[in-house]
Amino acid sequence: MKKKNNKVDKIGVTGNTDKPGFVAAACTVSRLIHQHGFRLEVDHASASVLEGQLPVRLSAVHPDRRALAKSVDLLIVLGGDGTMLRVAHEVAGVATPILGVNIGGMGFLTAIPITDFSLAILYIKKHEFELDRRFLVLCEARVGRQHVSAIALNEISILRADIPRLVELEVYIDDEFVTRYRSDGLLISTPTGSTAYSLAAGGAIIVPGAHVLALTPVCPHTLSNRAMIIDADSVVRIRVATVEVDCILSADSQVVGRMVTGDSVIIRHARRWIQLIQLPGMTFYSTLRMKLHWRGTSI
Repeated sequence: MKKKNNKVDKIGVTGNTDKPGFVAAACTVSRLIHQHGFRLEVDHASASVLEGQLPVRLSAVHPDRRALAKSVDLLIVLGGDGTMLRVAHEVAGVATPILGVNIGGMGFLTAIPITDFSLAILYIKKHEFELDRRFLVLCEARVGRQHVSAIALNEISILRADIPRLVELEVYIDDEFVTRYRSDGLLISTPTGSTAYSLAAGGAIIVPGAHVLALTPVCPHTLSNRAMIIDADSVVRIRVATVEVDCILSADSQVVGRMVTGDSVIIRHARRWIQLIQLPGMTFYSTLRMKLHWRGTSI
């Protein structure tokens, strides 16, 4: 879902402070933010790394990213897709739009490379951008005696643990038994996550605005174990049916818990969203062409 933008006055900057290019990128971004008359705010972790190095004064420093996102009109994230995922987890549900600026490798969530930020800030100043809303999913499970839960922007994964054997996972959708997958694991992906792990596992590319979830088996044992696209309002339950092979439950590659035979996880729409900035000329399809090096044929 795309929405028109609101007026921008205060801009927040955060990112992966461990990346070698973070300080240089933050200095470039802060200088351009100041030049165009915006107020600059950061989170405490970024301020600690940038202390004494920024070419401009800060308007405010906030204790964490969520507080920063609530204060500003636009949040700039410096890093790669991993950084964007971490920020999405921390600010999910806050309406502040996010612009990802890539200072890493290939990324689908980061909208622009740092070299294009001087153009991006002009679009922002003229309010020439749209907001692209992305939903997150929620997983809830009982692992041993502990109840665990987590949200994910890309995917929830249930993958075999230490033993190199297939796992058997029973799938129920809206309380109806669907199938039993025999594979290395199963991914439940959002449209945003369809270009991440799911894509590598052979899943379909899904446009971000689609209200669906993708179930993609990882290295399935038989050809009949196929990926599925289901309504995003469906409630999915995955039960570990394998004996003597544990599974690892993860949300956006962050381990949530270890599942054993008989354990189940419920996955559903989290009713939380983030909003990504889409600049002129930067569509989902143009991003696919650029990131996946699609060139077509001249036959």
